This record gives sequence, C-alpha cells and structure tokens, in this order.
Amino acid sequence: MEMDVKRIVFTGGPAGGKTTIINMTKKYLESKGYNVIIVLETATELIPNGYNMNYVGSINKFQNLILDYQRFKENITNTIVKNNTVILYDRGVLDNKAYFKNTEEFDYLMQKNELNEIDILDNYDLVIDLVSTAVCDEKKYTTKNNKARHESVEEARMLDYKTAMAWVGHENMFLFNSNYSIYEEFLCVIDKINQCIKNNVTDEKISISIDNTLEDFSDYNDNSSRLFNVEEITLNSTRNYKYIIKIKEYKNNKSILLNTYKDNCLINSKKINNNEYLECLLKYKIEDIVNYKSLNIIHNLQPYEIKFYDNKTVLEFIENKLNKELIYPERIKFFDKEKKYVKL
Repeated sequence: MEMDVKRIVFTGGPAGGKTTIINMTKKYLESKGYNVIIVLETATELIPNGYNMNYVGSINKFQNLILDYQRFKENITNTIVKNNTVILYDRGVLDNKAYFKNTEEFDYLMQKNELNEIDILDNYDLVIDLVSTAVCDEKKYTTKNNKARHESVEEARMLDYKTAMAWVGHENMFLFNSNYSIYEEFLCVIDKINQCIKNNVTDEKISISIDNTLEDFSDYNDNSSRLFNVEEITLNSTRNYKYIIKIKEYKNNKSILLNTYKDNCLINSKKINNNEYLECLLKYKIEDIVNYKSLNIIHNLQPYEIKFYDNKTVLEFIENKLNKELIYPERIKFFDKEKKYVKL
C-alpha cells in the first residue's frame, strides 16, 4: 500500500549539519523504496550567484526575494509530486522570520503576500531542527564549507535560537543536539521520520499536571513562544477509532486539523478546509467540546506545550533523547517532587 506525500523541513542555525543529514536521509529512504525530492536551501542557491542583500538593497527586499523563490519551488514541487514520496526541505518558509529584527517586519511580509503563520506551519508534516555547532560546540563551527555562510559564532547562536522560535508550536517538531556524532544524530532523525511516515507521531508523549496559570508566563512573547486558542471537538466514533477536530487560532487566523486516534494513540493528523469540517459535523455527532489556551516554548533544546484549561494546567512533551538531562523551565510548578510521568 502506497503512503501519501510527507513533507519534512530541516531547519536550525548555521553549521548544524543539515546538508549532510538530508543527503543521508535521502539515501536511506530511497533504499526503503520511497521517492525522495530535495528542495534546496534558497539562500545558498541565491547568494553565491550574486543575489545578495547588498545587491538587492535591503534585508526586507532580500527576504521577500527568498520568500518568493521558496514558494515558487514548493509550488512547482506540489504540481509534480505523487504518492509514496517524501519531500525534504532544506529550510522552509518560516525560516525567513529569523532574519528580521522584529516580528512586525515579518508580519508585514506575511500580509503583503497574503500568508499567515498557522497555515504555513500546517503545510509541513515534520520539523527537524538541527542545532548549530555554534551552540553545542563552538570549536566545530566553521564558515569554510558554505559560501553563503558568513555569521560569527555569536550571530550563528542568535540565528539558531530565532529559527527554533520561528517554528515553535508545530504539531511535530524536534530539536537535535550536534554534540553527538553525525551518525548518532542521523539515527535519531530517521526514527522520527519513520514515525511520521507511519503516521505514529505521539506514542512517546508525556503529560504532567502542573500548578501554573498563564500569568506565570507573562514575559513570553511572539519572539519566544506561540500562544494558540484551541477548540477540540470530539466526534462520535467507532469502537477502536476516535476522531477529534482541532481548531487552532493564532493572530486572528485559524487552522483546522482532523486527528484520528486508534486505541487512544494518534495515528494521523490531517489539515482540512471549512467544507470538510462541516461535512464531518454532518457525518458524526458531537460528543464533547473542550477549549484551552496552548503555550508553546522551547527550553534547553526541548519543545514544551503547556495547556491551560478552565480547571487544570497540563505540561506535555516528547523527551529529546539526545539531551543528557531533561531540564524543565524554571517557571514550572509541580504538584509533587517526584514529577511523575503520565503517558497519554
């Protein structure tokens, strides 16, 4: 049975090993019988050929050029792609956000192009963030192997942080520490890609009740988090399958996902439009509706989602196996000292 198309974006700061691991991933997936398409990094294509910021005139114009070319390549790929294909993107549309001084400039770019961040997030099935060697081991950081790379160690660290923040809140995002050998890192990446291909992405999710309110995180903003308003509609379903429509709102834009669970394990998450949403409501009866706010942050290379319900707060995450130690954000208040894990 052929699978549908899977879209996997590789991001992270300069010198994180993206090109090497993308090529290793392509070779591995092709050996398993999948078609693989690589969408090359746009800036690396443009800059060595004279399309640099000085020539274009300003950072805003240059990022608009990158956005236009990135969208062009992705749209062309979408017109030819067929089932049983994995598309590997060396950076995606939201990476542009890391190169602006403030979110207002990026918001203007989105509005100008009639785009919104929540739709862009949902266009990719998996986000692989390969953390820069400038963060993990600055002695390994170099600009010699990429003509488009010119950042100092400090600039590379800042870009690494900003690219992670550009993708924070994606339903399926993982960060990988470059302290390990490229092969060890590759094995962890492939594990997540295989889960994505098999539509089994959250079997390792951990859920902990915590004693926090949203006000405890009031100093987080658009540069360091994403806050969604979420409505989950549980539909009347079969004995083994459960369907939940997840409606997320961010900056006055909405995204609708149809999540399918088998034996309480998420096996598929599909973006649907408003007509498909209405069809679901006509086909199935509504069993329950739950509303909450979802704050998404990254701490110590570990993505966290904090869900604020009316009567409880829950911390959820999938532990980064490449981290030597799980370090919780300081603001988290646990009910007991044991910090017990509860698998979903």
